Amino acid sequence: MKYVYLLCLALPTCLVAQTASLSGVVTDTSGASVAAAKITLIGQRRIARTATSDRQGSYIFNGLLPGPYTLQATAPQLILPQANVNLTPGMNTLDLQLKIVPVVERINVEQDGPATVGTDASGNASALVLRGADLDALSDNPEDLLADLQALAGPSAGPNGGAIYVDGFSGGDLPPKESIREIRINQNPFSPEVDKLGLGRIEILTKPGSDHWRGNLTYNFATDAWNTRNPYSAVKAPLLLNEFENVISGPLTKRMSLTLDAFQNNVDNGSIVNAITLNPQGLAASPFFDVFRTLQRRTRVYPRIDYQLNTNNTFSIRYSYIKGDIEGAGIGGFDLISRGYHTKYTIQTVQAIETAVLSAGAINETRFQYYRNLFQTIPNSLNPAVQVQASFTEGGSTAGNALDTQQDFEFHNITTVASKAHTWRWGMRVRLQKDDNVSPRNFNGTFTFNSLNCPGGLSPNCRSLIAA
Repeated sequence: MKYVYLLCLALPTCLVAQTASLSGVVTDTSGASVAAAKITLIGQRRIARTATSDRQGSYIFNGLLPGPYTLQATAPQLILPQANVNLTPGMNTLDLQLKIVPVVERINVEQDGPATVGTDASGNASALVLRGADLDALSDNPEDLLADLQALAGPSAGPNGGAIYVDGFSGGDLPPKESIREIRINQNPFSPEVDKLGLGRIEILTKPGSDHWRGNLTYNFATDAWNTRNPYSAVKAPLLLNEFENVISGPLTKRMSLTLDAFQNNVDNGSIVNAITLNPQGLAASPFFDVFRTLQRRTRVYPRIDYQLNTNNTFSIRYSYIKGDIEGAGIGGFDLISRGYHTKYTIQTVQAIETAVLSAGAINETRFQYYRNLFQTIPNSLNPAVQVQASFTEGGSTAGNALDTQQDFEFHNITTVASKAHTWRWGMRVRLQKDDNVSPRNFNGTFTFNSLNCPGGLSPNCRSLIAA
């Protein structure tokens, strides 16, 4: 009976000696360990066992029968070609190195029909085209829309941001979004039609008048009730926003259509003054807080007429009028109310476009633009400015009575001819720019003090000058 017990105790040891284990580390071609790799081990009877590598790339299989096995391993974008291994009783070690999965791309080049002249931007592979739902996702406000487009355009050639072209004209004002048919960004950077590199260039194509009368009325209203208080302000700054946006379009005759965009933006915004000034009575430094209501008014009117002269010629003329008025600019922070100034500007643009279809594959475009921008600043005071660093700034604005008048004349004539697989495009552009500028900046002078504590102690004369 004793020999039977010894045989029973030795049997598990014999079974263990007949099993095999397989372990190793999974790496990539650079030698870095690969975590979460899936390893599949297939035996002679096509019975598969799987394991997953840990964070250090280690894996292990236990309780295997000795013999030949097929090994496979995969990971995201990595793979191990099939490997064979012959396991012997006991522990076996096999490190696995995964390779990058090859990527195969196929490009089919097909020849279309004969070349034709068109305005579809899909023929330019480098252009980002926005139309339809893509335009609806952008901001309705022209300033915010411009910021969105410049962000999409990315870096541009030059320090002044991406150039904007409206119906082929440069330097114009951004039209209302309701009037935009299509926006193209980053076209051919070496196009001879433009005088700057095209990186960051934004081209805007507007809509002609519609064949039926239709309109759109938008009203935006906001107050400071929805705002939180500025943490540096003792009271909430006032805000009143009233924006009217009106668009109407329709046919005047069978060959003539009208589009009229009219906008009125009224914003009363609170400018918070949070400074440290001197009390005129005892010349003691004391906090100074004030809220000034800055009035901003902007009026924009865009009438446009499209006329079909005949079957091959069309004519479009557009007039743009923008008037802006800001009372109380330059106030806030350390700048007291006396530092404010009144800003006025009037922008007028006239554009005329004639398009002629010369033949089945030729188009000629003639464009003319006149642009005039009148900008004026009127300071609240012409007194010298007093600036005490980290405390307050008062006196007159350094902008002075500035007046700037810019006038731009631009003429284009471009012909496009499509011939089989080639497109020929040539033309001319003439520009004339005039600028009359009066800028008496800092003519009133500025007294600058490092702090409210005058050099040499708290001299009454010095502190009286600061408090004056």
